[in-house]
Order: sequence, then structure tokens, then C-alpha cells
Amino acid sequence: MSVVLWREGNLDGAVEMITEVKEKAPSTNVYGTMGVLLLDKARRGNPEEYLEFMQEAYGYNSDDKTIADNLAELYYLLGRDADAREVYEKLNWGRIFSPMPYYNYAKVMIRTGDTEKARELLEKALTLKFTSVMTVSREMVERTLAAIG
Repeated sequence: MSVVLWREGNLDGAVEMITEVKEKAPSTNVYGTMGVLLLDKARRGNPEEYLEFMQEAYGYNSDDKTIADNLAELYYLLGRDADAREVYEKLNWGRIFSPMPYYNYAKVMIRTGDTEKARELLEKALTLKFTSVMTVSREMVERTLAAIG
């Protein structure tokens, strides 16, 4: 339900709802969803404000791809590329079927100068299914790939 609120433009309401759920029944899915919502808020303002939650979520389940991607993307927003890269390097990439972590990791690789690795990640992202609830679109991946040549 919180994702529906978010997609309808009520980010604050979505965060409020998922926060209540987390307090009553924390789970990997709740931490992952809340992290996605807080990343949206972080992109609009002060990303440092959400670091404690992202680290808490990662401590809850560091094996979850959504939770790990959320933390790594927040590190990226904070300019902490080495920390982002470390999180991505620990991920079990064989179990990832979403283009989002590939795209987000590619952004880190671009900023740190490894365009070859970024290209590989972006090309892999394009082989995966994009959905309407993702914050990354096929067009974003294609534009990024074209920009690095």
C-alpha cells in the first residue's frame, strides 16, 4: 500500500505508513521498501539524514539485494564511492534479476573512472526486465551507456 501512495505522489504518506509497519513487524521486505522510499527523499534533500536507517537495514539483512542496493546508492549520493563499491562487491550477482543494482553500480564505476566495468554493468542491465515501479528506466540505462561510449 505504501508503494501505491508513493506512486500517487504522496511520498511522505508512504514513508509514514511503512514506518508504522516497520515498528510493528520488521522484515526484509519492509526494510527494502522503506529504503527505496527514503532514497527518493534523499535525492530531494539531505541524504545524510537517512544513513542510519540504511545501515540498520543492512545490518538486518546484508544479503538482500534491495537493502544492499539502497545502502550503496545512498553512499553514492553522499560521495562515498569506496563504500558503495564495497557493498556492491559483496552482492551475490547471480541472484539479481533487476536492472537497478547494475545501473546504480555502473554510476559508481563511471564516477571512479572504470568505464569498462560500467559498460558491462549497463549492458547486463539492458538484458533484464524493467517495471513501472522501478526508479530506473531502460531509457536512463541507454542514455548512460551512450554517454560513456
